[in-house]
Amino acid sequence: MEKDYIDLSIIDEFKASFAQTLTKSRTLGNTTFAIEYIHNDLDVSDEYLENIDYIKDTYSFAQYGGAIAVLHDKFKNQEGYFTHLHIYNGNGRILCKIPLDYNSRIRSLFITPEECVLLIYADGIMRVYNLRGALLIQNDISQDISHTQQDEQNNEQKNEPNTDNNTDTDVNQSSNSCRKLLFINEIIFWPHGFFAILNGGIIYIVDDFLTLQPKLFAKYEGSALLGGYAKPADPILGYDHLLYAYDTDGRIILIQRGEEPIIQDFEYQVSNILFSPSYTYALVQCDSNYFFFDANLENILFCATFDDIHPRKIVWCGNDTILLIRGSSLYMIGATDSVLHWDIDESFAIVTEVDGARLLSKTSVFLLRAVPDSALSFAVWDTKSQALKLFTKVLDDEELALTDVSALFSQEEFDSGIRGCLEAASFYMNSKQKYYLMKAVARALVHLSNNIKMKTFDKYHDNDDFENYNDEISEHLSVLRVCEQMFHPPYNMPITYTQFKSMSSAMLLKRLCNRSLHKQAYEIANFLRVDTEFISAHWGNCMVRSNNISKELAIKRIEMMDQPLDFIDLASTAFEVNKNELAISLLEINPAKARGVPLLLKRGHWDEALQASIDSCDVSLMLYAFESAFKENKEALIRVLDKNYSARFIWEKMSTGDEKMRMKQLNNTMPSEIVKQVINANYERFDEAKKKLKNEQDGIYSYILNLYHQLQPVREFLRKSTKSKRPENKKRKLFSFGKKKEEESKENENKDNPQTMNEENDASPLNNVENIDYDKLTPVEIFDQVCLTNDKDMIKNVSSLLGFSTEHTMWRHFQIAVKTNNFEVIKTILSIYPSKLIVELVRYSRENDLNDIYEILTQTNKTKK
Repeated sequence: MEKDYIDLSIIDEFKASFAQTLTKSRTLGNTTFAIEYIHNDLDVSDEYLENIDYIKDTYSFAQYGGAIAVLHDKFKNQEGYFTHLHIYNGNGRILCKIPLDYNSRIRSLFITPEECVLLIYADGIMRVYNLRGALLIQNDISQDISHTQQDEQNNEQKNEPNTDNNTDTDVNQSSNSCRKLLFINEIIFWPHGFFAILNGGIIYIVDDFLTLQPKLFAKYEGSALLGGYAKPADPILGYDHLLYAYDTDGRIILIQRGEEPIIQDFEYQVSNILFSPSYTYALVQCDSNYFFFDANLENILFCATFDDIHPRKIVWCGNDTILLIRGSSLYMIGATDSVLHWDIDESFAIVTEVDGARLLSKTSVFLLRAVPDSALSFAVWDTKSQALKLFTKVLDDEELALTDVSALFSQEEFDSGIRGCLEAASFYMNSKQKYYLMKAVARALVHLSNNIKMKTFDKYHDNDDFENYNDEISEHLSVLRVCEQMFHPPYNMPITYTQFKSMSSAMLLKRLCNRSLHKQAYEIANFLRVDTEFISAHWGNCMVRSNNISKELAIKRIEMMDQPLDFIDLASTAFEVNKNELAISLLEINPAKARGVPLLLKRGHWDEALQASIDSCDVSLMLYAFESAFKENKEALIRVLDKNYSARFIWEKMSTGDEKMRMKQLNNTMPSEIVKQVINANYERFDEAKKKLKNEQDGIYSYILNLYHQLQPVREFLRKSTKSKRPENKKRKLFSFGKKKEEESKENENKDNPQTMNEENDASPLNNVENIDYDKLTPVEIFDQVCLTNDKDMIKNVSSLLGFSTEHTMWRHFQIAVKTNNFEVIKTILSIYPSKLIVELVRYSRENDLNDIYEILTQTNKTKK
């Protein structure tokens, strides 16, 4: 088993390991530059080995150890068009092979820092692909530009007198010819956009790869522009996008949006402009002369001339040196008279990184960087270095157990040793070296903490100072651990500490998501304690866009996701990729129904939008949806309102004219089977309505819920009504209905409502008013109890809420009096209802030989007349 500490017997092994860094080192001025191999004998794809040719192929690197997009010269058809686009990870393994079905010459290839690939064809077609080979967006820059030019011509002609009847035809012909003759001279990229320089000095800008919408940036009326460099906007410094271009007259022109060009004459013909990664310096190449400028190209800092070097490519190495590539040779120049030279054994590609340059050949990946002093002390094994001294002491378990390490260092030396080991760990890419350097730092931190508790060191007696120091070092170690993981599968993304800090954790997580490594992205985000919302959104987007899974499976996986998802955004994406059924399903499972209504209205899904607005219980949203449907799709509005009675009631109140009359008529003709369910809904039915309201489509649960709440004041009234205020029940039975009259009564009641007293006699608690739980009574039973109070106004109010007609109310009231043998209720009936209805009761009593009740009715009716 391998020991986790340095045995003194393998010190020589570590000395040799660190010294290997200097096998291909060179010194420029006071700085040592070294090539460090990241991968030897790459585990590359067969396609990479068979097809790669960095001299003939067209390729683009993603900075910060990212992927490589390659158009292999071998993959051209007979017309000379590329048929496939290959994307490899940082060590040559194939990530994706994308078939190209558009036959046109490819003008430019670019891969963004987030690892999305942009293709620009010579005829103006632009396409963006992700690393899974999916086409994210396509646009035609020629069409957009020609529309812009036509609008400008139209505006110009508005200000001129019209002397030709064929003006419109001429404009159209001019626009068509403009589109045919459109020619892009130069494409100049920056990490998140590009400039397109057209004939005549017309410059367009595309500053968003998600939309690919070109916008007119400027017009340069001078000599033809040959190229330039794009400097992205900097909100902190307060400047917009800048284009440093050069023309055929050998001048440098600073072109800005809405500003006059700033022209700088130059003694030589400019052939290239390059800015350093931090934009602090600029290189201007004039044939064999190389001028180093400041950030604004105002002052020349240094000039070098190399007549015998004619490079095929020029890149920055970090922020202060330049690399010239000629064949398989590499030349470095900087602010000195010296030139460093490396011979690489095979052809290679190179890309600038913030801390140096990354080179990739068929068999190896290596970094060319300046070696910091602390890392150099390990490479030369400088025993005077505090970092090396601390490294060997704290990792020697035996000495650490027998010796007080703090006695060997002063406070400053101990701190210098920790930071030196951190800097070395940040530089070296070898996993074993990095592991032990990080282990040394971690042990030193523990030792430092113990010494602070014992007051050995005075510098960090303040706990806050030490906590800040400890947090700083711990955060550095966390980033180093992530960088170390990126070095290995499944990532294969060689990132240094400096590159990680420049790219940010957010960009790294985007890369992992683009490579379908969502699980690993969650783990890294949680380890670094950063937000994971983007990861969830990206994963959901992948589920929606995927053509390899069914709608049902996509919905199932999305519902199982334990991270927050924005269902509205996912539904919008589904609509965009023509997956309408999936979009509707996503909106159905969305708990916030209200947010989906505008999207459904916009997409023309009227029934779903109207129902979602009703389910939201948001009156203002319902009215917005109803009004939109009333203007554009009345049929959908009618379909939905016919099934939702509470919604019909709201729309009736807000509508006008014929629509209001139609709603009023519908609301007064509620289907009898619905009425029967609603007025007999008990407490359990109400509880069910609360749970199912948002999912029910026929509206009955909404009506039950509304009626239950409207009857709440009536329940309070019944609770306050004491028994002394209730009429006393008589012991004798007044009368009973014969079978014939019961059937007749039932027939009369069914004229207005299917519900009859006979169906409810056993259920109504009319004879036990002392122990009633009013919350559990049905609406009809509440009406029965109100009738026993003889409160005329309350009886009328409740009958109105239940939708009873006057005739039905009287017969039910009458039957309650019969069932309870209550003369006082009979007297109340005679005082409430009109004489023409009382006559029916008189006739009913006479035909059934109900003499007592007949006598009461006839006497009272005569008195009223």
